[in-house]
Amino acid sequence: MDNKINIGLSDVKCFLQTLNYTWNGKVKLNNSIQQVTSFDDLDGNRDVLTSLILLEDDARVCKDVVITETSFVFYQQTLDLMDIDATFEYEVEIDYTEQWVRFLAHEYGKQYKDYVKQLCKKMRQLEVNKAKHEFDKIKEIKSEIIRKLKTKLCHLQKLEDIVDNVEELKK
Repeated sequence: MDNKINIGLSDVKCFLQTLNYTWNGKVKLNNSIQQVTSFDDLDGNRDVLTSLILLEDDARVCKDVVITETSFVFYQQTLDLMDIDATFEYEVEIDYTEQWVRFLAHEYGKQYKDYVKQLCKKMRQLEVNKAKHEFDKIKEIKSEIIRKLKTKLCHLQKLEDIVDNVEELKK
């Protein structure tokens, strides 16, 4: 997108303060604590969680989070005991997306509103294209099923014709 919003770490810090957290810009990465230098260091997706080191009521907590220009979600780690390997899974702890979007809309005004509208328009078009592609795949599958069905029905008809044309049937 060409009108990218320049969200900064200060925006994240201010938003976290509205949630009663204090953040000094530190994250936990590969069992070491690092200072982030830009929002891009936080910007992630569900597969790449960032662990923020936060202060909550003077207690240090580590929160796994995914932050983008349009989402802000805390995740919690759970142990999947049903899995043979007993792997860790992540599930949504708290989704602050709505509050985050409102916060950024308040901070950036029309620029953010235009950005979100353009993003949603682009995503809708992608979804429509995906749906069209899926529909085309369904049509191909349907055609193949019909072709196979016609082949089977023709085969069955031929079997019936063969049986009907046998003059002497064993009784």
